[in-house]
Amino acid sequence: MERHLTQMQSAQFSQNEVQMQIMIKQLIYKINMHTILLTIICMLFLLLLLLLQMMMMIVVVNKAVDKDDDDGGGD
Repeated sequence: MERHLTQMQSAQFSQNEVQMQIMIKQLIYKINMHTILLTIICMLFLLLLLLLQMMMMIVVVNKAVDKDDDDGGGD
């Protein structure tokens, strides 16, 4: 009888262990998905900053050309 009880306890323990492993895998998957989404958002933000910088440079160059001055200091 006692041996049967220990077998049931070990079966229960292994089932809990499997459930824990599944939960850990799901957690890792969620963390990975959030990391990928965060990376994509950061890349889009950096791309936006780059486009903004290019637009500002175009505006500065256009102003320098419109003035026809040589003190613009362009490279």
